[in-house]
Amino acid sequence: MSTEVGVDALWEQAAAFGDRAFLITIGPGGRPHAVSTEVRVGGGRITASPGSTSRANATDRRAVMLLWPPVDDGPYSLLVDGDAEVRPGDTIKVTPTSAVLHRIVGADDELPSCVRLMRAP
Repeated sequence: MSTEVGVDALWEQAAAFGDRAFLITIGPGGRPHAVSTEVRVGGGRITASPGSTSRANATDRRAVMLLWPPVDDGPYSLLVDGDAEVRPGDTIKVTPTSAVLHRIVGADDELPSCVRLMRAP
């Protein structure tokens, strides 16, 4: 079961999940590459400061994902798909294209399995 809420909920949820997320990029040959990074939310984008491999991947393949694990044993993780722009100063700015709260294994089955915060255009 899936429910959908307004896009402003993405920014509220990102703030609630905190300033640490995993950035998943796609490397050469289509292999995923995941790193832990600090993130900042503002101006309609999410800024991360990952290492050189993630920056190279995002330069060549702009589609990325940010994953926040559950907070305090909460029932959901936050997943944000987006388009990356590698910026001077070793940062990546991600413009979200879709976002969901995804119920984790072991969470109450009565909760929606997916809460769509933002749908891709």
